[in-house]
Amino acid sequence: MDSCLDGGGCGSSLRLRVELDVTKPLRRAVKIFGGGNKKETWARVSYEILSAFCYCCGLLGHSEGDCEADNSEGDNSKCL
Repeated sequence: MDSCLDGGGCGSSLRLRVELDVTKPLRRAVKIFGGGNKKETWARVSYEILSAFCYCCGLLGHSEGDCEADNSEGDNSKCL
């Protein structure tokens, strides 16, 4: 986890290195819990240095043009 030199937060982002199962779709957001009242909120996830990534099905290894996820008519309108 990256943090500022003074030990505090660095604005509105936090960088984490995690291990993921790349055979499953990548998440666009995750639930986080925080504060004294354990309030639940959603945090958007960004990824760095991705190879071929399909924004339609969320899997690595191909792009939207090659996606077969519910795309039998060549229409990507059903993509995520």
